[in-house]
Amino acid sequence: MNTKLGFYQTSTSWRIGFLPFAVFFFLFALPKARAQKPELVVQTGHSSRVTSVSFSREGKYIVTGSWDATTKIWEVSSGRELASLISIGEKDWAVTTPDGLFDASEGAEQYLHFVKGLEIIELNQLKERYYDPKLLAKLLGFYKDEALLSVTPFTAQELYPEIALPDTLETSAPNLKIHLTNRGGGIGRVIVSINGKEISSDARRANADPNARELQLAIPIADHPYLIPGKENVIEVKAFNAAGYLASRNLRAVYKAPAKEQIVPPHLWAIVAGVSDYRGQNIDLRYAAKDANHDSFIPWRANDEGICDDGGFGSIGSTRS
Repeated sequence: MNTKLGFYQTSTSWRIGFLPFAVFFFLFALPKARAQKPELVVQTGHSSRVTSVSFSREGKYIVTGSWDATTKIWEVSSGRELASLISIGEKDWAVTTPDGLFDASEGAEQYLHFVKGLEIIELNQLKERYYDPKLLAKLLGFYKDEALLSVTPFTAQELYPEIALPDTLETSAPNLKIHLTNRGGGIGRVIVSINGKEISSDARRANADPNARELQLAIPIADHPYLIPGKENVIEVKAFNAAGYLASRNLRAVYKAPAKEQIVPPHLWAIVAGVSDYRGQNIDLRYAAKDANHDSFIPWRANDEGICDDGGFGSIGSTRS
């Protein structure tokens, strides 16, 4: 399986992904102590036609240029590829190695990603493991204060499981069915979201085997509070490898939640009476009549002299907004 660090150039119409390898031939000048004649070596690396080949002044390296927009540096003594040099626009650049190490300008990182087979992995997931500042200087021996990072070649990285979802869920379906297939990296936690809001940080059962070949999950979603009734809702699933450091991109399914029955709000009818000025001087209130005459009610004037004087008011009507 071919694995390389690639990039996209989104501001123009072309894209480079370093998946195929073109084959070219040239003669390596071997060290005098080892050889009396040149040795023919087959090298693979560029994904398009090689347009230039040049030896370094001291004869330790060969530099090749190609129509694939990369420059590669090769070690003469071993024939191995040391690095690929990539120019992005007028100011940005990247340096990568076959093992996955990289160094890049800040502006270039938005175009970089890891590729394993046909799977694209976001750069930030593996940056901590493979980012090596001053990478080119270290490779060529110009920076000896710090050694190259010792890493597991990216070809050996264990991928997250493959996710299978139905594209569209039936309105009557009470569960979201998720099928996970182990691709060598095990089956780690599974995150499920509805309309961008996480509903499960790990949808697996507590006793789920991370090394299982396959795993079937059924997540209840009917009547979930994050669903918008009568609308198309986006369900997203993301899965990690068993070690937890590589995650898939979100896989989406659409679910149209059934519309809820229209509920007519009830009306409350009440007779409200408030008396502020009682007969005599012993009992008087300040707000009773005012509250009964509030705008929420239809007011009417009490005329029963036996109940209240001019300070008595009443209301009758329904609660209204």
